[in-house]
Amino acid sequence: MPSRRQLLIPGARQQLPKPAGINDPAGGLGRISSQQVEAASASLRSQVPVKLVLIRGLPGSGKSTLAQGMEGFNHFEADQYYVQDGEYRYDRTKIREAHAWCVARTREALERGESVVVSNTFTRQKDMKPYLEMATELGIPIRIREATGTWGNIHGVSEEVQKRMRKGWEPTPQGLLED
Repeated sequence: MPSRRQLLIPGARQQLPKPAGINDPAGGLGRISSQQVEAASASLRSQVPVKLVLIRGLPGSGKSTLAQGMEGFNHFEADQYYVQDGEYRYDRTKIREAHAWCVARTREALERGESVVVSNTFTRQKDMKPYLEMATELGIPIRIREATGTWGNIHGVSEEVQKRMRKGWEPTPQGLLED
């Protein structure tokens, strides 16, 4: 299992293998059986409380910084998928793979009984849905934080794209926003 430090440094994708089926054209993610889910959920509920926190915000709002400061949490974000040999190499044609990778890493950690923080833009509620469903399925509490800083984005997201993201921003589902 990678250490917390390995998860926070560039190259995390190399330390965590992709789940079986991630490149399957049919989109399969190697689903686990309902018996496995039930066993994992029962095990998790009997241990120290496990949490899932989503941090959402526009590019440059401080999502990653907030996530990295959360002690005791594994940190995942779709951007980690694009880190190769310590370099960030974004490829917009692989955005679905990046998000599937992030969801799979999150599930694996939660099933091991580890708390997770995920920092992605999550501009629309449907972007958060796989995590909300996962938390419900596993019986894990989920909270959502919004990053609102203005530090400038480090991934070169154009002003035009940021403008579209701001325009399409949907509110956090009621009752899930963490202060």
